[in-house]
Amino acid sequence: MTLTFHTRFTPLTATPFSRADRCIEAAPCPALRPLVRCFWGHSAAQGAGGRQLVIPDACVDIIFTLKNGRVRTRFCALDQQPFWSDLSAQAPDLFAVRFYFWALPFLCPGGLPALEETLLPALSRLAQEGEFAALDFAGRKALLEGWLLGRLSRAGAPDALLDSIDYLLSHGGDARVCALSGHTGYSARTLERLFARHLGASPKQTAALIRYQTLWSRAVTQPRFDVQDQVLALGFCDQAHLLHFFRRHHGMPLGEAVRLARGLSAFYNTGGGPL
Repeated sequence: MTLTFHTRFTPLTATPFSRADRCIEAAPCPALRPLVRCFWGHSAAQGAGGRQLVIPDACVDIIFTLKNGRVRTRFCALDQQPFWSDLSAQAPDLFAVRFYFWALPFLCPGGLPALEETLLPALSRLAQEGEFAALDFAGRKALLEGWLLGRLSRAGAPDALLDSIDYLLSHGGDARVCALSGHTGYSARTLERLFARHLGASPKQTAALIRYQTLWSRAVTQPRFDVQDQVLALGFCDQAHLLHFFRRHHGMPLGEAVRLARGLSAFYNTGGGPL
């Protein structure tokens, strides 16, 4: 299967249009775009960034923390809940690569249990041997891109998992496990094991993340976004169900979240009615 998931699903952060924070962000090279969302980082030398809302973006991160000339590598799995991050002036320098969730089986063909044993140690060696701490953002990005191109070109992912993800994306996350089982021909129990091993989330949790991010993307990008239209399009029972679902994933009401994303006061209203 030729991966084109990234052309159909673009997860967003809580403030996708903001340029006020101290994070640097860069798109990957064309060959990595089907799997890598972006490279990002920030430096303590740029000053404090303050509190930032982090929402479930259906992505995972490998983060390199640089402090006192030493590099530490860690993995951030799929978030299911929002939280606030504090980029204080004392925070260490960070460089990270953000992957779409479907990149995980390509990164760790043996499943997530092998991540701590093989992937992170390999990246730690790369950082040490490549004199990571001495490189600027562009140099670190180039080093990681070269390594990832070599690793991902040899990797594959289970067809049943990719077929399941394709089905979930096609339905905007509005799909039950029984429907997924009927589509793929695999039992619900087999799919549960497959998702847990390679994604670290159940089919239900993965579907909810896709559904939430689909709703969020439409809310902040569609010129004439209408909640009632999305109730029908994404399979919610009613408007109250949609708004409760959104708040559970975003940590605030939909209208307030949209205004925050657009850099407006939480009390600002365009006059188009409540979201």
